[in-house]
Amino acid sequence: MSSEMSEKLLIGCVAENDEKYLSQAVRLVRSLRWFGGLLGAADFVVCAVEGIERAYRDELENLGAAIRIVPRFDQTNPLFNKIQLFRLPDVGRYETLLYLDCDTIIARDPSPYLSNSTLRIKMADVPTVSTEALERVCGYFGLRPPERRYRTTQDQTPTIWYCNAGVISCPVRFIPRLIPAWCEFELAFSANPDLLGPYQHHRSQAGLALAFIADPVPFEELPVVMNFPLHLTHIESTQEMAESDPVILHYHHLVDSAGYLLPSPYPASQRRIEEFNNRLRATSPGEAKKASGDVSPDRFETEIIRNDNTALKPFEIAAANDLKRLDGERRSPRAEPVVVCIAGMHRSGTSMIARMIQSCGVYLGPERELAEPFPDNENGFWENREFVKLNEALLRELGGSWDTPPRLPDSFNTGKLGQLRGRAQELIDRLGPLKQWGWKDPRNSLTLPFWRQLIPNLKVVICLRNPLAVLQSLVRRGSPPDESLVELWLTYNKALMAIPPEDRVITHYAVYFHTPQQELRRVLELLGLSASDDTIERACSVVSWDLRHQRLANEELRAVEIPDHVVKHYLEMCSEAGRFFQERPAAVADGPRRNYLDILRLIRLETEIEAREKLLQAREEEIASLQTKLETQTTESEKAVKLLQAGEEEIASLQTQLETQTTESEREIQALQTRVTEKQAELDKITNTLGWRLLSRYGRIKHRFLIPAYRFLRPNASDGKR
Repeated sequence: MSSEMSEKLLIGCVAENDEKYLSQAVRLVRSLRWFGGLLGAADFVVCAVEGIERAYRDELENLGAAIRIVPRFDQTNPLFNKIQLFRLPDVGRYETLLYLDCDTIIARDPSPYLSNSTLRIKMADVPTVSTEALERVCGYFGLRPPERRYRTTQDQTPTIWYCNAGVISCPVRFIPRLIPAWCEFELAFSANPDLLGPYQHHRSQAGLALAFIADPVPFEELPVVMNFPLHLTHIESTQEMAESDPVILHYHHLVDSAGYLLPSPYPASQRRIEEFNNRLRATSPGEAKKASGDVSPDRFETEIIRNDNTALKPFEIAAANDLKRLDGERRSPRAEPVVVCIAGMHRSGTSMIARMIQSCGVYLGPERELAEPFPDNENGFWENREFVKLNEALLRELGGSWDTPPRLPDSFNTGKLGQLRGRAQELIDRLGPLKQWGWKDPRNSLTLPFWRQLIPNLKVVICLRNPLAVLQSLVRRGSPPDESLVELWLTYNKALMAIPPEDRVITHYAVYFHTPQQELRRVLELLGLSASDDTIERACSVVSWDLRHQRLANEELRAVEIPDHVVKHYLEMCSEAGRFFQERPAAVADGPRRNYLDILRLIRLETEIEAREKLLQAREEEIASLQTKLETQTTESEKAVKLLQAGEEEIASLQTQLETQTTESEREIQALQTRVTEKQAELDKITNTLGWRLLSRYGRIKHRFLIPAYRFLRPNASDGKR
């Protein structure tokens, strides 16, 4: 869409007369003025449902938006009030209408994706109304369901024409064909909720689909960048989404109380979010109202601000003071990104803590690079495989592994280490533009000097756990129950304590089963991060008592003979792990103490017994299954035998019947033969008589002489009569 065509474009949204939705509308208009490119000065109308607060009217009008008060279309479905934008008389003065949900922002120029000749909408993210339900209601309304030639953008489910109505680019000439039918289907669904059943909440999108199916107009599918969902991070994304640079961000609820968008795990989306947040941060409330200069909203006109008689670019529509801060000498430097390394001895809760930190906005990498769950960690490791591979390669190159820590060199720039350093720098550069990112791997505890040379401002979250609980967990996972385990624990944690205090945050695994929200907030604050109460509550919902395999308190160390230097080091780390640990176990307990190796050997024995019991149980289940199959086969065999016996009996019966019939047939044949013999005897007797011989001779004479004479004489007799 050219700049000339943009003059014939109207952009609009519909907002409830409520602080939440009106603030969304302000956010949307600001984003258009700041980042809209060729459309930065486009006419914008905000339809306020049944009224608007004066303060918001003033602010929107100062941003160059026109306000229209519209009635509510459907009391039962506020989402469908969007239809009132399409019904405005003002729309007729334009060629194209771009409708946007309030909870969207413009991240960059959308003009290349718009058209005044085709309807353009993005397919739905997921099948919020199943294709089967859409096909069923098509039949109800007498419509022929189209082919499933489209796919939902997030999970790639095949679907008929079913779109996300959050962003609609519609040529105005199509509105009379599309909108009345959409309204009719909306009213039909509202009057008869059973038509869509569990999908009734999404009836507006279903109604749009039916309106298009009933009277198709020229259509082109919008790409995902034109309606990029930020809220579906729980669903595995496509490669297209992971690599997309959004034009329109659909953020839904992901905004904090100050109006800043929350972080996104998608790198390009996160860059756009930071651009918006930085621009918003630079705009004070008083200046924001002057962002469009002197405008005449009733005429849908906007004016580009001039400063020092120099025209600003269209996408730089903002107050002069804002522009000086953003582009001039007083521009504030970009805040350094927060890079978080999550480390700790294996089996110390690193996975659970990493998952919570990720839920609070620290990007750990695309889902396709995160390690898959495993039987001993069913909730996932939350490890970026690329970082893990690099850590393993580094330890291997130095002659060690995770359980045999090598000695680290002073420099990592030589030979193969230099190549690994290059690979690491590529990973860092890929994630570097993000405001907050990180990675989790217990091996980080051993390789941190390598990473700290590449990331000087690296923040390290140290996950701490009772050493006896760690050793027990390792033995259960197959490690040998000997002194090497406690020394391995000590090696990991001594390496971690070598990090300067200002760059490390120690958090204890056990605290999350008592005061998880307070502990997570403490960790985030020490990292320089913030999160809303709702975000922290959602993050802590992953904590489950099922995850805590050993519920060991610090005081239980008193009864165990773990080396004193290990206990001392552990308690020193506990002293940095917040205020939770008030008690300190004594170095020497009253009475005899159990040797920790005996405990580990017992656990190893219990683990082996448990494994053998599971194996035995599996074998018993297998035997039971085989026995069931055998019984089934035996039953089937018995049935087959019975069928065979019945068949044999039937054959025997048929054979008896055949023998009987054969005997009777033989008797009948013998009787007939006897009669034939008797008749032959009677015939022989007759033919041997004098009369039979005379008659035979007479017959020969008759045929030889009499009949020819008769035939000769008969014609002559006939002539005499005439």
